[in-house]
Amino acid sequence: MRSSNSAMNATESMPSAAAISQRDPGTVSGDEAVKAARRTIEAMSLLLIAYGKAESMHSNPVEQYADLTQYWGQFLGTLLNKVKNVL
Repeated sequence: MRSSNSAMNATESMPSAAAISQRDPGTVSGDEAVKAARRTIEAMSLLLIAYGKAESMHSNPVEQYADLTQYWGQFLGTLLNKVKNVL
């Protein structure tokens, strides 16, 4: 079993998606791109899990999160339409 320290060091040595996005085309290896993509998916998944957890813990989640849910969906739809030819 890895200690939390070695797990942290392994994570720190991986290039971030932001760091990779600043590099010139052709300078990113396939392995780096795959690792960054996986890390990005993990981060998005954790964001959604955290949102779900917060909503499930609230005594009145519909009242508390209705606006956020509505606007999140609207903005996501708009943004996905803007990047549909990019992704």
